[in-house]
Amino acid sequence: MSFPKLQTDQIEHKSLYHDVLPGVIQAVSHTWGDDFFSVVIRELANAVQADYAFIARVNEEKTSSETIVMLADGQLAENVTYDLIDTPCKNVGSDNVCVYEKGISSLFPRDRMLVDMGVEGYIGVPLLDRGHKVMGLIVGLFKQEVHNVDFTTTLFELFAGRIAAEIDRSAMSRQLTEQLETSLVLQRHLEQQALRDPLSGLPNRKQFNLDVGRLDDEQTYWIAKKGIDCFKPLNDTLGDLAGDEILQNFCMRCLVIQEVEPDIRVYRWIGDEVVFLIAADSQEAVRQKLKKHQSRFETPMQTTSSQVKLSHSTGISCLSDCKSINQALTNADIAMFRAKQRGGHEVCFHDKSLKSSNGDFLIIQSDMSRAMAQGEFIPFYQPIYNGEDQQMVGFESLMRWFDSKGRIRYNPAEFIKVAECTGLIVELGKQIMERSIGQLYEWNEKQEHEYHLSINLSPVQFFDDTLLDTIHQICQKYPVRTELIKFEITESLFLNEGEFVLDKLNALKMMGFQLSLDDFGTGYSSLSYIQKYPFDIIKIDKCFIDDVLSSKKSQALVQSVLTLANHLAMKVVAEGVENEEQALYLAGLGVDLLQGFYLSKPLSAVAVESIIHLR
Repeated sequence: MSFPKLQTDQIEHKSLYHDVLPGVIQAVSHTWGDDFFSVVIRELANAVQADYAFIARVNEEKTSSETIVMLADGQLAENVTYDLIDTPCKNVGSDNVCVYEKGISSLFPRDRMLVDMGVEGYIGVPLLDRGHKVMGLIVGLFKQEVHNVDFTTTLFELFAGRIAAEIDRSAMSRQLTEQLETSLVLQRHLEQQALRDPLSGLPNRKQFNLDVGRLDDEQTYWIAKKGIDCFKPLNDTLGDLAGDEILQNFCMRCLVIQEVEPDIRVYRWIGDEVVFLIAADSQEAVRQKLKKHQSRFETPMQTTSSQVKLSHSTGISCLSDCKSINQALTNADIAMFRAKQRGGHEVCFHDKSLKSSNGDFLIIQSDMSRAMAQGEFIPFYQPIYNGEDQQMVGFESLMRWFDSKGRIRYNPAEFIKVAECTGLIVELGKQIMERSIGQLYEWNEKQEHEYHLSINLSPVQFFDDTLLDTIHQICQKYPVRTELIKFEITESLFLNEGEFVLDKLNALKMMGFQLSLDDFGTGYSSLSYIQKYPFDIIKIDKCFIDDVLSSKKSQALVQSVLTLANHLAMKVVAEGVENEEQALYLAGLGVDLLQGFYLSKPLSAVAVESIIHLR
């Protein structure tokens, strides 16, 4: 709405209000926000014939002002910020109506905006907030002397309250908008956090479920569940802080696979387990994808306190072979258990035959604590013979599980791995160790000849913080000469390399015990272990003894071990001797000690006593 130029000297003020006010009110009554400011300034400027007009906010100190809307010669202009000092607006900022009918530029020569625009007259009205404090101003600028001052001032004052209220409303609206935007950002952040594992930063199970819901129906997908072998007892030994560091390192290595393989996504699952969602057309393609990254997990992990090298097991199922995602996850879990049962560091694909074996694993796990409490685990003793004269010189203590009726419940291959994976091997090993050392003490006390005893230590037992105290207490209870006890350690112990391994072996040596490296020849680092660690005995693995009469490689290995042992003042044990020919051949080579079914199977304590004539 526009108005004709008013001849204010010919029209009474009352007539002006009557003619102008309804139009202005009607023009602004249905507008708000930025539109309101632009409409109201245009209508007011036209009504009072102002050449320039603006609405501005002032800062709290009343030292500067920023225009909300500015009109120049009937057109909206760019907003400006300016200091109130040395300007007529300073008086408006002090809660005064400011009127200069003419000569304004000469009165405020430092106000360059007035001077540059050729302004002659000025009318400014303050805008007050709800506390009646100045929050802004509305200003009309005139190139000629101002006429109808009272009309202009009154009209500005009439709309000042409405303008102030709209400034308040706009500020509140902006504040609410900013709060809403902040809230939305926070909400998105929380949603993202809800889909991330806090320890590793990997996507979690919720993200997995979302991603599975968006899979391409035309593509074949596989679920691979990967877990660290025997993580719980290792975490118990090293502590939660080191355990968390290991998990973070492990998860980051898994994440690298996702970053370089577009068809693989990785998720933190539970405990030490991660899940891979793999797009691949065949089982072999899955195997190759994972095999490419096997080396990432073979580098030792550095924690705050030690360096640890871990093995891990992977179970894999095909999503399209399953009725649901839960079944695919269960099948991958079953396959991972099988990989762990095979000794760990394995990859196993699910098939129907695995269900029963996984069931057995869980049954054994649930039965084991009860069986330990009821004394169903007892030591058996396999005699060890001198290679030179084939005289019995000692025994290896072996674990057996019998039910209440004296029948074998599970064989060692089945229950020992379960005991290691669950950590029960620590208490079980302690029980067998105490009974075996106690038995040796009894036998040696009843005759002049002293037998030695070999005891197997699993890696889980070895890393138990109480191991040395346990051994010391048992030997205090049964004061056997410590040099008669030999602790057998397999190469799997050295997957966890660190100074604490050497420290603990040295501690056992200082206590007087002998150390035997078991299953020698099956690992690629056997020679380095002999060089680095204080072993007294090398035990050649059965796989080399089986074909020692026919295999040149096995013969060469046995002969090499004997030469090495001779130079290092170590003894050699050959286990798994199955026939007389093997026994004679090995004895002829100079093997110190022989052990195997040909010489004797493992015996109960009663059977041993009948052999050594204690009964």
